[in-house]
Amino acid sequence: MEILAIMSAIASIFGGAVKAGELTLKYVKFKAPKKKEVLKDEVAFIIDFGTFSIEESVKRYLKANRMDPTIVVCTNPNGFVHLELEDSDVWQRAVEQIYVLISEVASAAPKKIHIFMNAPVALTFALGYVLRPCAPYVYQFNNAKTNTADSKLYSLVLHANDSLKGDARTRSLVAS
Repeated sequence: MEILAIMSAIASIFGGAVKAGELTLKYVKFKAPKKKEVLKDEVAFIIDFGTFSIEESVKRYLKANRMDPTIVVCTNPNGFVHLELEDSDVWQRAVEQIYVLISEVASAAPKKIHIFMNAPVALTFALGYVLRPCAPYVYQFNNAKTNTADSKLYSLVLHANDSLKGDARTRSLVAS
């Protein structure tokens, strides 16, 4: 399946059109390769809702680690500004639109889905809650050293399929 076809399907749900590899909706802007590209075995989502962009550092990390996934960038359509705090609908709709795209990609069965995020805690938490069934690999920016090699810019910190099952003790605490 092609990423642009998936984005076109999302456009038909939320309104919008894919132009030059970009889909701008009310709450999220998606950017993918401009050429028709079949989804690769691995897909990397760069969810970039902070006040600065992580897109280039993620791409450097992927290249340095010889990873060549299909890359989809999700940003605030208003640029690198904070989401409106007083309007919870903005937050819910942004999560909904990102989730729908990632779940549609996941249904095409790539071997791995990588998530790189630069976003407010509430958005991160909400996406984590809804994305668990997709079993993404989640990365954390490694800012421990100022001159970090590109291959060490991010650390894999979580794979939802393996890491969140819990053991008998934690399951019994949750159940009570």
